[in-house]
Amino acid sequence: MVRTKMISDFVESPSLATALAAIILMAITSGLLSPLLVSKRLAFMGEAIAHSTLLGLALGHGPFAALGVLGSALVVTLFLAGLLAWSVLAQRLPSDTLIGLFLTVSMALGVIAHQQFAQGQSDLLALLFGNILLLKSSDIFGLLAVTGLTVIALLALKRQWMAYIFDAAGSRLAGVKIVPLHFFFFILLTFFIVLAVKLAGVVLVNSLLLMPGAFALSLGRTPKQVIIFSLFFSVLSSVLGLGMANHFNLPPGAALAVIQFLLLIISLKIRKKA
Repeated sequence: MVRTKMISDFVESPSLATALAAIILMAITSGLLSPLLVSKRLAFMGEAIAHSTLLGLALGHGPFAALGVLGSALVVTLFLAGLLAWSVLAQRLPSDTLIGLFLTVSMALGVIAHQQFAQGQSDLLALLFGNILLLKSSDIFGLLAVTGLTVIALLALKRQWMAYIFDAAGSRLAGVKIVPLHFFFFILLTFFIVLAVKLAGVVLVNSLLLMPGAFALSLGRTPKQVIIFSLFFSVLSSVLGLGMANHFNLPPGAALAVIQFLLLIISLKIRKKA
């Protein structure tokens, strides 16, 4: 009975149907990007970029109002993510140190900008943890475009991605153009994160980018298996998380993060016993 009601809710409610379509598209994109992010040991890169999104969203209510909130978020986040990508590539400081500094400063600036320009115009809690009601049908088209671009890029540049992940330095010496791929990867991450913030929230969007890859890399023996396991985990956990959020009236980003964590722990326990 409970399961039937949960399904009927998504069929009868346009906002929930939009959220379901959005979460499936997000899950596909994150399922493809997550193994790359985890393999490159850039697990908190998504978190750092997500925190800078808050600054862009807030500035969309102030100095960058002409761009609109989404346009402001994209422009500001792309600029800051590009700066972070360049810093990681230059390696002036260890990557984890750079990401930690970037995360802290961008979050602080985002909170300050929100207080100055968006106070009373947007819900800070909803931005931090996600809100289904913020989603619009137009968001689906953006997510569809990002998902399509990610699929095409991974299929068309499969060998280059493998080189970028496992031996970037050696591949660069062999003539593979790693630098454009590096920046393109950050662009894909940025577009995905900006569009996913409405549902998952600034704080918890990294769950979508971290846990599917961790799950897949613990089970998959080949790159193809890793991608399949990551997609399966991402889609299943995302739909379950959204269903639980709707049924128990929970923040969707928080419910998704908890469901993904529980499924990851269960899978690791089962693997250990096997």
